Amino acid sequence: KDTVIVIGLGVLGNCMSQFCQNIGAKVIAFDLHSFRTKIANMCGISHAVDASKQDIKEVVREYTAKRGADVVIECSGEVPNIGLCIDIASNYGCVHLQGAYLEPYPLIVQQTLFPKNLALTSSEGATPQHITEVFRQMLSGELIVTPMLTKILPVEDAQTAYQMVLHEPDKCVKFGFQWR
Repeated sequence: KDTVIVIGLGVLGNCMSQFCQNIGAKVIAFDLHSFRTKIANMCGISHAVDASKQDIKEVVREYTAKRGADVVIECSGEVPNIGLCIDIASNYGCVHLQGAYLEPYPLIVQQTLFPKNLALTSSEGATPQHITEVFRQMLSGELIVTPMLTKILPVEDAQTAYQMVLHEPDKCVKFGFQWR
């Protein structure tokens, strides 16, 4: 079984954790907010860790017997986490960048990827096949999404909801909007 580490438990990280668990990987997911780790547990993610209380590198070292993770998926969009992901990946592992990174990251391949023989991947958007699979898993109950929905609001409250997601991530994950 591959060991997969997911950094960030917003909707994307939560879903990535569930997808990896659903295909048989051993998953540890991290977030800085215990609110999100509790939501992850409600979604069936068996190892969701509050990174504000436990050191990610130490947890990964213990969980993998110092080997590192086979796959590390970065979903927080925080640029400093890219280096963390490279550090906690095993030799011949894969680091997948899934977040929206708004700042550059200085990647010196010979000093970061080459020593561990790492693969670095990223993706943008989803194919119709991916979307079909997401809906299939939601309908079958394999992908649990209801606990991530903080509240359904009238569309007029969208700005307030977006501000809360941005500035109070310890109190919400995602909002739905009711269109009239």
